[in-house]
Amino acid sequence: MNMKERFLAAVRREDVDKVSCACPLQAGIVDLMERCDSRWPKAFRDPMEMAILSAAAYRIAGIESVRVPFDLCVEAEAIGCEISTGTLDAQPHVKTPFVGNPDDIEKMKVPDPRISKPMANVLEAIKILREKIGDDVPIVAGALAPFTLSGQIMGVESIMKNLLRNSTLVKSVLEVAEEIVIAYTSALVKAGADVICLIDPTATGEMLGPKFHSEFSSPYTQRVVKEIHRSGTPVVLHICGNSKSIWDYMVETGVDMLSLSESIDMAEAKKKVGDKVSLAGNIHPINVLLLGQPSDVEKAVKECIEREVNDICPGCGFASRTPLENMKKIRETRDRISF
Repeated sequence: MNMKERFLAAVRREDVDKVSCACPLQAGIVDLMERCDSRWPKAFRDPMEMAILSAAAYRIAGIESVRVPFDLCVEAEAIGCEISTGTLDAQPHVKTPFVGNPDDIEKMKVPDPRISKPMANVLEAIKILREKIGDDVPIVAGALAPFTLSGQIMGVESIMKNLLRNSTLVKSVLEVAEEIVIAYTSALVKAGADVICLIDPTATGEMLGPKFHSEFSSPYTQRVVKEIHRSGTPVVLHICGNSKSIWDYMVETGVDMLSLSESIDMAEAKKKVGDKVSLAGNIHPINVLLLGQPSDVEKAVKECIEREVNDICPGCGFASRTPLENMKKIRETRDRISF
């Protein structure tokens, strides 16, 4: 099997020749930037630089996928939120939310991904990647799930307070966010993405809990997933932190794969939901990959294989200062012991 065939089979819980080592989350690290001469912050928005750095994770480090973009602010920037530019080793963040009062909702427009510059840049990077790397390596495109995007639009503190105080306001923002995500992910697929990874860090179990998650997160994500699936494209869902209390709701969204954080017992997750979705993860991105030795990475990869994860990758995106040696060790270990 080639890498694309392997990862797509892993996502769909089909037979594979060996465990997949694709990365559905960001894989831009400084060591790769230095070797491919494509760096943050330019690679956050320049399509060619984005494609070069994304491809470096596959070409230099052996990651079995290429993934764009590197940050979580594309959608927010497209609708008018003020964001930071990021640095060599730090991603951009939203500085100023869009919605300060209910009247602002009417001002929000669903951007055309083909025209809106931050979105259009990602689409162009995908097209470049397909041309440069061919069809044997999967292209993963990341997009925010509606709840996390709504948190950027309103501000995280504001959306959390208004879950009880003004749920009508929150749901109004969520409805627009859902439209934005559907439009953007549709464009990502048309540009050539093989897999969509929806990222929902604000909807973690510790912050929302099952009750609020079932009302304010999963129904909106479910509708996005349904639209993506119309194209036959599989979907990965990543939620940070301890998501155990919301696994059932994550599964109900209809996604094909759950990307779980390092805090999760993958054997337990496999037992609870492994017959419904495939599982990706969950090497500790800090303790093992950033701060650990190659021997620590080797041990973590072995544990992932023993716990029958479908795709071996970090429990979150690679920290930007992760040593290249540790990134390489994931696939090297898999190749040596997987069958």
